[in-house]
Amino acid sequence: MEPGTREKILAAARELFANQGFKSTSMSDIAAHVGITKAGLYYFFKNKESLYIAIVDDALRAAYEYLEQAVYSSNDLYRMIEALLVVGMRMGASFRAIEPGALDRSAPPYAAIVQRFEDVRRLVVACIERSGLPDPDVAAEVVLNAVHAYVVHTQCGVPRINQLDYARYLASIISNTKRT
Repeated sequence: MEPGTREKILAAARELFANQGFKSTSMSDIAAHVGITKAGLYYFFKNKESLYIAIVDDALRAAYEYLEQAVYSSNDLYRMIEALLVVGMRMGASFRAIEPGALDRSAPPYAAIVQRFEDVRRLVVACIERSGLPDPDVAAEVVLNAVHAYVVHTQCGVPRINQLDYARYLASIISNTKRT
């Protein structure tokens, strides 16, 4: 196999999953898109699920690194929410393409993905704790759910406000809960 084949497979699968959905995309579709045989595809990935998990894992790893830098470079809640929105918008298509129940939730790679989401949640909690807000776990859930809703609505074509305005407004709402 030529160098970069794995990355080409991941890029093709990401595109096909986003456009056709996980269940509607076959390993044959992915192999044809890359210009390799199915055997070549199976050399890199045991099955379609392991390929999808690799896509999500790569995206979450990059997201975590980006968020970690944003969170630890400032105690600014607005900057953290802005970083979450940026990450959510970048990764949204990868997560939109999966149908509920398509992955075996008992498989070890799925547990690794859940752990990466938990790592992101801990970063958000740490930022909220440093900003002095009460109930950082609750505030983190509110922030993460609001960011998720923004990303989903945007991908569905629902008219939306500017991403930076949304981050500012959400930060102001969360900050106004601060106890004196």
